[in-house]
Amino acid sequence: MTEKKVINSKPNKIALVAIIFFCITIFFGGFFLIQNQIPKTFRLEDELYAKSEAIDIKKEDYEKLISEKKSFIIMVDKPDCYTTANMRKYMSEFPDDMQFKYYRIMWSQAKDSSLHEYVKYVPSVAIIQEGEVIDFLDADSDEDTAKYNETQALQDWIRSYVIFEKKISPNTGLFFLIERIAIGGTLLALVNWRIINVVSCIFSVIVLLVFIVERLYFSFVINVIFQRKRRCITSLES
Repeated sequence: MTEKKVINSKPNKIALVAIIFFCITIFFGGFFLIQNQIPKTFRLEDELYAKSEAIDIKKEDYEKLISEKKSFIIMVDKPDCYTTANMRKYMSEFPDDMQFKYYRIMWSQAKDSSLHEYVKYVPSVAIIQEGEVIDFLDADSDEDTAKYNETQALQDWIRSYVIFEKKISPNTGLFFLIERIAIGGTLLALVNWRIINVVSCIFSVIVLLVFIVERLYFSFVINVIFQRKRRCITSLES
């Protein structure tokens, strides 16, 4: 009688577990590392993506936007200030791929609003994300001088926070298919040891790594990295 040769599948199982563990480690480690290095950019409210123009508001309107957790850009204006006139000009010269509406508040209104906690001098531009002031131009700071004198410097500063690209959904086309193959292959490797060998498991892991790369790529594209005379130093205290 011919004896049947017994194949020990234990080494294959160990290799499979090791590969999956390595893949999970690479995924989470790489994801958090890259995410932490990418600036946290955000989108303005959808209705603000239109031909550039100023929307004049009062302090009550500003406080309402803040209480509603809106994301927007606001300029603190002073009509008789030469530098403010230049800032208005710069805010109207943005390229076609950077058109947006922004709010404008007079300094007499701003000094009595919560914006005064941050903006002490005019002119100024503040960037608001979900009701929080995340950055603003300080007319009394040498660090912000270029943004008061050059349209490009002002654009780069705004772009470093605000997304102007169209919304991109990774759940379409080839990337969607790759994702499903990767997830399906990995699950199959986990639940059915007998029909998955080490070679096919490695292939599944490779596909999963491709999925990770495309996810990080979309994160990088959506969070595009851009680079991060003198002012009328008029204090809001006056």
